[in-house]
Amino acid sequence: MKLLTAIIRPERLSGVLERENLTHLTVTPAVGRGSEPPLTNTYYGTPRAQWLHRRSRIDVALADAQVERAVSAVPNAALTGRVGDGKIWTQPIAALARIWDGAGGGDAFIPTVLPTDRGPQVFHSR
Repeated sequence: MKLLTAIIRPERLSGVLERENLTHLTVTPAVGRGSEPPLTNTYYGTPRAQWLHRRSRIDVALADAQVERAVSAVPNAALTGRVGDGKIWTQPIAALARIWDGAGGGDAFIPTVLPTDRGPQVFHSR
């Protein structure tokens, strides 16, 4: 099992999700600085350099058989050919457990049968 992490441009996120059919993942907004030059904004008439750029971080746990396909697929969908397209890396997962039913290891990736004894989840605003 591996944890795949990708940092990509936010505008390329929908292409990665639709084209590569990645599911069961977490997407987090991120800011960072790589080799991309700063953006210059004007604030009250004074030019200012913005060194941190907005990006999206994708984290997805994968079975070993899925890693190679995902590592090649994500950059294909995220590529613009410009500096700042992002990074992708994998890390080993020592243990994995699904909280709602206690499944562990490879069984924790995707549920085969969803529980039927639970009613619909309703969220009330205060």
